[in-house]
Amino acid sequence: MLNSSTPLDRPDVLVEATNTTATTDPLPWLYHGIVTDHWKYIERETGKKELYDLDADPNELVNLAGKADYATDQARLADSLRQEKWCSGAACQ
Repeated sequence: MLNSSTPLDRPDVLVEATNTTATTDPLPWLYHGIVTDHWKYIERETGKKELYDLDADPNELVNLAGKADYATDQARLADSLRQEKWCSGAACQ
């Protein structure tokens, strides 16, 4: 089980979830996100964004998304998410 003190073997991990109660094929996405050693950033299909500092807030209680002090971190993570989300092949391993 990963927690904020567990070192990751790579710089970031892509997380995704689908709506498993939907009757459509393919299932619609609920969210896409990226987790690093320090941050968790989620973009929900509703448009809501979530940003958590896993060192200061390991229980993910304070959403920092949209706060000016974290805009640079959020932009960097959003860019990483876009790259990872559509990555395929050997370059993504």
